Amino acid sequence: MKDTIFQQVFKALKDFNMIEKGDSILIAFSGGPDSVMLLYVLKSLQKKFNLKLAAYHLNHMLRGEEAKRDEEFARKLAEEWNIPFYSEKIDIKKYKREKVGSLEEIARGIRYERYHYWKERLKFRKVALGHTKTDSVETFIYNLIRGSGLKGLSGIPPVRDFYIRPLIYLERDEIQEFLKIKNIPFVIDSTNLEPEFTRNKIRLQLLPLLEEIRKGAIQKIFHSSLILKEAEDFIQCEVKKLLKKAIKEVFEGDWLLDTSLIKSYHLFIKKSLFHYLFGFNFEEAGTILNILEKGGRIRLRDFYISSSFGELYISKKERKFPDTVLQEPGILEFDEFNLKIILEREEKTTHNMVYNTNISWDYLPLIVRSRREGDRVHGKKLKDYFISKKIPEWRRKLIPVFEHAGEIIWVPGIYLKRGIEGDLKLEVCKIHGEKFWVFDK
Repeated sequence: MKDTIFQQVFKALKDFNMIEKGDSILIAFSGGPDSVMLLYVLKSLQKKFNLKLAAYHLNHMLRGEEAKRDEEFARKLAEEWNIPFYSEKIDIKKYKREKVGSLEEIARGIRYERYHYWKERLKFRKVALGHTKTDSVETFIYNLIRGSGLKGLSGIPPVRDFYIRPLIYLERDEIQEFLKIKNIPFVIDSTNLEPEFTRNKIRLQLLPLLEEIRKGAIQKIFHSSLILKEAEDFIQCEVKKLLKKAIKEVFEGDWLLDTSLIKSYHLFIKKSLFHYLFGFNFEEAGTILNILEKGGRIRLRDFYISSSFGELYISKKERKFPDTVLQEPGILEFDEFNLKIILEREEKTTHNMVYNTNISWDYLPLIVRSRREGDRVHGKKLKDYFISKKIPEWRRKLIPVFEHAGEIIWVPGIYLKRGIEGDLKLEVCKIHGEKFWVFDK
């Protein structure tokens, strides 16, 4: 049986390129059977791969004496096997009062925070987790009944960033059987036996039923999840190709997408684009695609989304110019928009990517602002000027409006009031030539 176990572990290590010679690996060590097996396996491979190992245990302070027992057990076993041991206590219930989510979700988040912290503190390269094939199938079923997409139905990833899961080809039952045969001790977390938790119902009731209906069901489902993982990887590759062609970050956290190019892709790729890039679920992605087709603007989660004239704009912030007064010659800089306004007494040579006009002193002070609903120029709505020049809706608030005495006298590239000429030169130009500004295509 030992040979079979190690064959499966070696296969996982090879299939997913989990470890290299000389690796330093922090082992998440709860003291449960899976983590004990993980510790045993990596200890057995230590000389072969010249591994530097350490074990880390987190006491969640949720199970009183049982949690203390687990911590002490983990410490003694690690010491017995000559593996450096680190542990800490964190009151998860205290965090529950400060964070949003279920106790299980918060505990998981804190565990991963601490894994990362200890990996960095010890200067280790990787963190090994004891997730098994059975865990992956439980995750698949849990996500299936939640209505997850491909990513959720791919199960637990064997490798993600610096996290590795060497036991991913092993089932929980064969691990426990192996440990019992070898007389290797482990502890059981009693909360894993409480049927009120959804995952425990899957583990204790549904999986045995599926095995009864079809022997080898766990293996079959796991195999299906790997196929879906391959499909997920393919979709991600296609989305990355689309990202390079169709999207650019125009300001920090603001994205501009080429709608004509996006429309040419398959519906699933389009939805996946919004899922991977912004975290929208597929229903929300469908809402965005509807806006993309018909035009308009919406607020979705914390995003402002606008579509018009072939551009889809997605922003975490509603941007507009603050009302600013220009009383005399000088320079106004708006770093957020990579735009500056220069008012000069005399003509100077202009540079590329600039809008300019001459105005009279009589038109000072000037107010620089964003457009407003109801703005009118020369008896016509300013909005109509923008539409006639096919200016996308999102750009309109980022084009400065120059106002004097309550009247709009200039909107660069859009409108200029007649008869304002004088010996002052007013320029709108880029601050940094290589960076985006509102007049870039």
